[in-house]
Amino acid sequence: MLGGIFTKAGFSNFNSQRANVTVWATTSPEEYYEAATETAGPIVQMLSTMAPEKKKAVREEMIQTLRGMFPSGPVSLGGEAIVGTGTKTTA
Repeated sequence: MLGGIFTKAGFSNFNSQRANVTVWATTSPEEYYEAATETAGPIVQMLSTMAPEKKKAVREEMIQTLRGMFPSGPVSLGGEAIVGTGTKTTA
C-alpha cells in the first residue's frame, strides 16, 4: 500500500523499513492516565461528555487494566512505524 502511494506520487526505487517505537512511557498507570486525559484528543473529548461518576469509573478501569499489563510499575506502550523512502527525479 505504501509503495503504491509512493509510485503514484512519482517516486521510484521504493524501500520501506519497520521500526518498533515507544508511543507512551510513564512511571505509573496513574501518570499515564493523567497524561492521556490531558493530551490525547479523542480521550479528552470522550471524557468531556461524561458525568463525574462515569469519569471516575473509566479512570479506575484504565488504571486497573494498566496495572495488569505492567505489574512492575512503569507503563510503556509501543507501536510500529513504517518508514518509506524513494527516489524522485526533477524535471
